[in-house]
Amino acid sequence: MAAGQLFLAVITCLSGNIWVGPVPILATFNFNLTAIIGLNAGFYTMVEKDANPAKVVTSPSNWKWDYSNTGLTMTINLIPCLTVGVGIRGLASAGIRARFQLTEVWGLTYRGDLDPDIYQLPHFHAGWAAQLSFVVSMFFFTSNFNLLNQPYEEIYDN
Repeated sequence: MAAGQLFLAVITCLSGNIWVGPVPILATFNFNLTAIIGLNAGFYTMVEKDANPAKVVTSPSNWKWDYSNTGLTMTINLIPCLTVGVGIRGLASAGIRARFQLTEVWGLTYRGDLDPDIYQLPHFHAGWAAQLSFVVSMFFFTSNFNLLNQPYEEIYDN
């Protein structure tokens, strides 16, 4: 089987301090976007009892497509994250972080064993997850304490 992936990531961060009297209020917005494109191509060959395995493997006429392991997929993750707290970024801060993740997957695969009226192509799947946490940072060190966690949940699957 031959396979390959192309990975693209966009990561942005906007951060700022606002002084409210003597208290430094810190707000940070992060946005991550990842896109992964994967291509798989499957092949197989059959070796008979009396055949020379080396000859069978090296002869292109003996190879057949394995359609159940051949396909194209694309995965997109959108992850916005907002942190609000007190402190100075890079020095010391504490705050609440809200993180949301939306995942979408498109797949083009041949599945000859499934009914095409039931298993539609392209196959589309979407889901989400969310997290709320308390974050403490000092210099290069950061600790996260989970307050609420919504594990990955499916939104749509055709």
